[in-house]
Amino acid sequence: MNLIRSKKRVVDHGEVFTPAWMVDAMLDLVKG
Repeated sequence: MNLIRSKKRVVDHGEVFTPAWMVDAMLDLVKG
């Protein structure tokens, strides 16, 4: 739960400095 929540937080608040492909990769990991 914490891992998924932290990844969602990275996506929500880290878009400015996180590459789009990395966001997509994290979303794929969250979705399983």
